Amino acid sequence: MQVLYKDLKRGIIKLLPQTLDDIYSLSLLIRPGDVVVAKTTRRIRRSTQDVDRPDEGRRETFSLGVKVEQVEITGFSDSLRVHGIIVEGPEDKIDLYSHHSLSIKMNEPLTIKKEQWSREDLLQIEEAVESSQQAPLIVVGMESDEAVVALVSAHSTRVIGEFRPTVSRKASSPKEHEQETKQFWLELAEYLNQLQKKHKPDAIIVAGPGFWKNNFVQFAVGKFPDLKGILLAVAASTGGRVGISEVLSRGVPAKFAEKRRAIIESELINEVMKRLGKGEHTVTYGYDSVSKAVTYGAVEHLLVLDKMLADINLRPKLEALLREARALGSKTTIISSFHETGKLVEGLGGIVALLRYPLAEL
Repeated sequence: MQVLYKDLKRGIIKLLPQTLDDIYSLSLLIRPGDVVVAKTTRRIRRSTQDVDRPDEGRRETFSLGVKVEQVEITGFSDSLRVHGIIVEGPEDKIDLYSHHSLSIKMNEPLTIKKEQWSREDLLQIEEAVESSQQAPLIVVGMESDEAVVALVSAHSTRVIGEFRPTVSRKASSPKEHEQETKQFWLELAEYLNQLQKKHKPDAIIVAGPGFWKNNFVQFAVGKFPDLKGILLAVAASTGGRVGISEVLSRGVPAKFAEKRRAIIESELINEVMKRLGKGEHTVTYGYDSVSKAVTYGAVEHLLVLDKMLADINLRPKLEALLREARALGSKTTIISSFHETGKLVEGLGGIVALLRYPLAEL
């Protein structure tokens, strides 16, 4: 995310989303009542006196301002739909106060106007800007006959490639199998080398059981020296998508884990589940219980699901709770609903606190 212009006195910030994570962040920033200005394309109908067919017209591109009524994003979509009433635009081409939907896409600027930008909104933009400056982490779940490649970024884990040998071990001789394995490895190594050039990742983690991952790493580095120091083998009980989930849930070497929000969130929720399992009363959840714990100054780390902040009715009191927690020295993390960790937090009421000391009364 880039901040192109900011005037908080007038409530105006112009942004340039550059990644899928930025689109996701915008879905939380833009709320009903805001005005969003962006380029759009509409069919402009001409007067029936000028043309033979009354429905004839041409598509034109221009900027429109829409007072937001609804924001929609689905899964890992590369765009955001903003529905609302037109309040700004060329009056010779549009009907003011009619309904329109803006499509917000990557690398296309937009302006957001709010009556007042909250501290949480501004922190979210700062996090998006910082996140855009970090390279993603690439994780490969690998076994002898399968490799699944995922791109892990601030708010999402996306499978972007799958590879398999063209001949199975049962259907080929040992020599044929060896040739097919090398071809399988070569195609995967070429793909990872292309990703390395495109995304400049901190690391490409190859996870799986046995020796396949280690042999592949040696093979790939031999073919593509630029992968040296970036391509690393990590043990996992299985490969594929399950292996990727395992790596994310338990963490990878700390120097990479520190920079990956997805992994950090997994580690936090693992700590929550571990403490709940021990019954030590050092975890509480649900707004009322967490609010009391914050007031006592007992909260070590406060976790809030992003969906909660997206709720226009809940957001004001949650923002106030986050401010109070920070003022008392608590860490705070907004948990992404795009990860499995988000589902676990949602199951606990959408708000969870790790406590500094036991509070049995909660």
